[in-house]
Amino acid sequence: MKRLKEIVEQLKSCGFSCEAGPLENNIAFIELQELAENPSGDSTVFKHKDYNRLTGKKVTVDNQPFIIAAVALDGTLFLEPADLYGTEDSLGYGNK
Repeated sequence: MKRLKEIVEQLKSCGFSCEAGPLENNIAFIELQELAENPSGDSTVFKHKDYNRLTGKKVTVDNQPFIIAAVALDGTLFLEPADLYGTEDSLGYGNK
């Protein structure tokens, strides 16, 4: 079996496309490519490329303050009330 990096390179060279356009735009393929470039011996936690930049930011929805608690791989934002963020009930696990 070929190494993951070789498989990713072969897939890139085929010119496949999906609903996001070229394969290089597909979030799952981007994560696979990053895994191939930076292998680790441990299990890998996949995060959206903007996870660290966005998590913990304050946003306002319908004049109510929320905090971005997490960002899904597809870019979906998980919001929680600002007064809840950082508590033991928080989705953000205390990342205040």
